[in-house]
Amino acid sequence: MKSERMADRSRRSDRKKRLIRPIFFYIITDAKETEENYLNGLKSSLKEEQQKRIKIDVVKTKTYKVLERAIEHSQQLTQLGETWIVFDRDQVKGFDEIIENSKAAGISVAWSNPCIEIWFFAYFHEMPNINDSVKCCRMFADRYQKITGKKYEKSDNDIYQMLLKYGDENDALKLAEDKVREHIKNGKRKASEMIPCTLLNQLVAEIKQKAE
Repeated sequence: MKSERMADRSRRSDRKKRLIRPIFFYIITDAKETEENYLNGLKSSLKEEQQKRIKIDVVKTKTYKVLERAIEHSQQLTQLGETWIVFDRDQVKGFDEIIENSKAAGISVAWSNPCIEIWFFAYFHEMPNINDSVKCCRMFADRYQKITGKKYEKSDNDIYQMLLKYGDENDALKLAEDKVREHIKNGKRKASEMIPCTLLNQLVAEIKQKAE
């Protein structure tokens, strides 16, 4: 009967909805604004259907607490969740140790050396050899303004959208991956030795892949 068929379709629809369980990305960062704005922009860029599958929660804390907070979140997760640390070398003491201890604890780290702006540079087809975060920010600001016509602000909520509009994310992902391979080929193993370099591409790629 028609009513029975409709009820059956309704039950199948309910079962399908229950099967769509979201994947959680808990991201711990020590940055004040830039990383959070970028990641929230990435989250907002996902299609409505993708946002049902991917949940991104950015948590800010002090540098010396990033691993502690990450472990706390990781212990609360099921197999459907991932915990990441996002931070820059900058002037961080024990940069390599934080990364190694995070790996030992099963926490993924999307670090940037010297700072996140080196990853932003990659959207514009380059990763210049800069080992100072202040200089890197200044040089990126100049490059950003020349390309977009807009002044770069670390507090810009639209940074992700601007990088997508004026840059190339696929090219950035490949460039960052190539740079890691280049450093390893040259015998560099520690993150502090890899200048310039970033693993933010791995986090972005992971989110995009899980969203599909």
